[in-house]
Amino acid sequence: MKVIFIKYKFAEVAPVLITKMPAFDTNNNAPVSGDMKSCVVDKYGQEVDVAMVGLLIDKAKNALANSHSPYSQFKVGAALLDTKGNIHVGVNVENASYGLTICAERSAMVSAVSQGEKSFRVIAIASSSDRDEFCPPCGACRQFLVEFGDFPVIMTKNTSDEILVSSTHKLLPGSFSTDFLDFQK
Repeated sequence: MKVIFIKYKFAEVAPVLITKMPAFDTNNNAPVSGDMKSCVVDKYGQEVDVAMVGLLIDKAKNALANSHSPYSQFKVGAALLDTKGNIHVGVNVENASYGLTICAERSAMVSAVSQGEKSFRVIAIASSSDRDEFCPPCGACRQFLVEFGDFPVIMTKNTSDEILVSSTHKLLPGSFSTDFLDFQK
C-alpha cells in the first residue's frame, strides 16, 4: 500500500481529504518539486511520518481478519499509536445481544489502557465496506476516544488508498468531559 498525503497541522484545519498531492516544504507548506512527502502532526507537535502512518493503516486493515462480526458482516479494525511508540490493535466484536457489541476503536483503547497506556498520538481505522466512503467512528467511540484527549484520527476507504484525517475533538465538538463533573481534580 502506498499512502501519499499532504502535511496535516493538528488543530489548525478541518478534516483533510488526503490523496496524491505535491510535496510540501515543512517550513512554509509551499508546494515544492521532488518526491511526495507525507506526515501527520500530533497534538504534541511531533510528526507521525509516512512510514508510521502506513504501518498503522496496514495493521488496522490486517486486523479485519480477526473481527468477530457474524451478524452484520461489517468488519472494522483499528490501530492506535501511544506516546511510547507502541501500537495497540483492536477489532469489532459483535454479540447476539447487540448492545454488548464493542467497536474496534474502543477495543484498541481498552487494550492500551489495560497495558497502562493513557496518552495517544494517532489512531487509524479501516473497514471491510465495499462502499467508496470513509469509515468514521460511531458516536460512542467518538466519546470514548475524546476521553483521552484530542489527537488525529485517520479514516480509510476499503476501495482506494485515500485517507481522511480529522481529530477526536473535530469529530465530536462540544463533547462531554470531566469539566462537567463535580469532583476535585
